[in-house]
Amino acid sequence: MSTTIMEAELIEALSGDPALAYAGISTVAAAPNGVRLLRHGVALAVWRWRNGVFELMLPTSDEPVCTSETIAEALRHSRERFIAP
Repeated sequence: MSTTIMEAELIEALSGDPALAYAGISTVAAAPNGVRLLRHGVALAVWRWRNGVFELMLPTSDEPVCTSETIAEALRHSRERFIAP
């Protein structure tokens, strides 16, 4: 699928997740592509659809910290990484 479609579906899934919302995490489209995760306006990470997988990029890294083949996996990784147990 196209980058635009996959990232739009990811924004919808992340934005609609009650656990992320409760933790103060919101999502916005990143330019030129990607899905930026924010906590109270501070950038946490960016998910990008690249080469058939979602890649999670942190502001402190030039390499993806993880990849996900599905939106469900990206959602699970987001919860695990950004919500305190």
